[in-house]
Amino acid sequence: MKKGLIFLLFSILIIFLLSLIILKKDYQIITAEIDKKTNNFYPKDCFVKFENKNYLTTNRWIYRWQILSKKITPHSESILIEKFDFFENHYSKEDKKYMFLHLDNKKDSIKYNGRSYTIDHVSGDSSFSKINDSEIIIFINSKNLD
Repeated sequence: MKKGLIFLLFSILIIFLLSLIILKKDYQIITAEIDKKTNNFYPKDCFVKFENKNYLTTNRWIYRWQILSKKITPHSESILIEKFDFFENHYSKEDKKYMFLHLDNKKDSIKYNGRSYTIDHVSGDSSFSKINDSEIIIFINSKNLD
């Protein structure tokens, strides 16, 4: 009887953990600002087009299983990719506040890290929100973000 109960509880735990891994999609969150310069040296991958305006990506956070795994930032003529390993804890003080994804997705808004963003446009798996006249934030809910 005890072996059967332990096996049943163990099976339920494994199914629960597998469902978390399979059902949780990866997220990518991008902040960008209007590109005011016409002669810049940033690669094309650093730009997002929204409402016929070019936005320069300022930060791109990639989450796997709701844990920050990469941070991508543009630098002149290149991009900087910082990879994080949760178990080695290589997060800087600034990155620690983004270490875990705290996201509440509602029909017309998304709450991210304690701040609410109104959804202005949805395109496929991407939700665009204007922070102000010159900045946007994009929430991408997808698998295989690399």
